[in-house]
Amino acid sequence: MGIRKKIMLGFTALCILLFLAGVVSVFEFERLGRNTQSILDVNIKNTEYSKQMLDAVQEQNMVLLQIAAFKNHSYDSLLYAARSRFDEAFDSVVMLNGRQLQEVDSIFTANELYNSVIDHAVFEAQDSSNINWFTDVYKTTYSSIVRSIKNFMISTQKRMALDTTQLESNAYRAVMPSIIALAVAIMLTIVFATLVDMYYLKPIIKIKKSLHRWLMQRIQYNVTIEGDSEMSKLNEFIKELIMMSKNRKSE
Repeated sequence: MGIRKKIMLGFTALCILLFLAGVVSVFEFERLGRNTQSILDVNIKNTEYSKQMLDAVQEQNMVLLQIAAFKNHSYDSLLYAARSRFDEAFDSVVMLNGRQLQEVDSIFTANELYNSVIDHAVFEAQDSSNINWFTDVYKTTYSSIVRSIKNFMISTQKRMALDTTQLESNAYRAVMPSIIALAVAIMLTIVFATLVDMYYLKPIIKIKKSLHRWLMQRIQYNVTIEGDSEMSKLNEFIKELIMMSKNRKSE
């Protein structure tokens, strides 16, 4: 293999290595970006749905207080409207997270109890104006559902922290191929440069110096290059030229 092909082969190998490392890194970074966006979207949606559920529960609470204060059931439609908005937000949470989460199931249980207490008081027993009912029964169920929603919000933030840790690990994994490829490329470059220097540059310098001494001072050309490379052949050709030159002068 000629010197040109060897040098081209070395540079081609380095280019291929760096190209593959770049492709892997781009793929990993794209996947990291998609995962990050997905995690952020889920967190934002969970926060928004939690706010909607809290607003709906608080609105039901205000309507219930109006019903109790004014004993006017014309506010019942407002109560049902707020309950419907809560159900829509909760269904969205279930679609996004599933019922397997303990916090989501706790919201469902607390809401069922909250609705049953309100329905029994307002539409059946008519004891919503009783102060003892408010303090002993309603307040407990109201606090329970509010607490379950807030616990879901807190758990969402905790999962976000865990996902952030996972993203850091993924980012490290995305960078590692480039780091490894760069380290390998540096090592190959050093080895490649050493080989080029050992088998090509140093022989050329030796040939040049020895040939210059022979031309200027007629000091004997005595360069030895081992192997069967182009440099050894070049050295042999130079020796033959010098011998031919000497023979012509002797004639």
